[in-house]
Amino acid sequence: MVAIQKMCRFLVWTGIFLIIVCSCRNSGKAQEESKTPVAETVSELPMPEVPDSLTSPESRADYAIYHFWDVMDFADTALSLDTAFMEQNFANYIQLYDYASADGRTKGTGRLMGKAEVSEPAYRFVADIAERYLTDPNSPMRNEEFFLPFIHEIVAHTVFSTEEKARFEYLESRILKNRPGTVGADFVFVDRAGKRRRLSNEVKGTKYTLLLFYDYDCETCAGVEKDMMEDPVLTSATASGLLHIVAVNVFGDDLSKWKKQSATFPEGWTVGYSPGCEVVERDIYGINAAPTLYLLDNERKVIFKDVPLQDVSLAFI
Repeated sequence: MVAIQKMCRFLVWTGIFLIIVCSCRNSGKAQEESKTPVAETVSELPMPEVPDSLTSPESRADYAIYHFWDVMDFADTALSLDTAFMEQNFANYIQLYDYASADGRTKGTGRLMGKAEVSEPAYRFVADIAERYLTDPNSPMRNEEFFLPFIHEIVAHTVFSTEEKARFEYLESRILKNRPGTVGADFVFVDRAGKRRRLSNEVKGTKYTLLLFYDYDCETCAGVEKDMMEDPVLTSATASGLLHIVAVNVFGDDLSKWKKQSATFPEGWTVGYSPGCEVVERDIYGINAAPTLYLLDNERKVIFKDVPLQDVSLAFI
């Protein structure tokens, strides 16, 4: 676990170094472009020229985020409402968030939304792109934490109505549930033997618990479950006692179908169902889709929230 964390930190620093330093190598060109309004033929905004006085990767990323949209005129709806143009540039922009500080992300988001406010259609379009890219379960760039400063900007400004803001506030409340670093919510489930169990008890026996929320009648879930069973890293981690897998059905209440399907899981897994689909009905974990994976430690602290299986597997290499 420590090894993968160190490797990730190294890759992050290396990545931002390449992104920011490469822009400096073309500083003359970037400086020239930054003084020129964006033409209709431009498909990507130029990377901001970062001052040499900023030496840390984080500070350089913060600067790049804040100034990324400097040359963009959101009043020019030929560009600000151009789906291909805006989505490509938003993708380029949001990748910098991985390397920036929380304060840098907050200020950068405020800068972007403040510039977009000159045009209500453009502002709404940016908000829509941000929500789709950062919260859609099928988005490869999904990161709900990155969407929080967008919510704060939307709620603080007057473009959206009170009713519209209420939806964003509700979305924020769900994002804040069981965040990494916090203690995951406890809940009751019933196992294959009909015994009632609590998650808080299940996490105590091993250092890590992989929590799978699934639907017994879901092809995507079945595919992930198969991958989990065949993953040699997870198999080794469970065999050594380092990892315990808890799979809980949270959709559908046909117990006969669930019992038949639950028999396909390995005996070493703890498999159960949420009575009355309580986990979903009470929105305990803010589940958007099935399957959903959480990695918890033995104190129920959330390490990974709603991540792809490969991310979990990499953590145990």
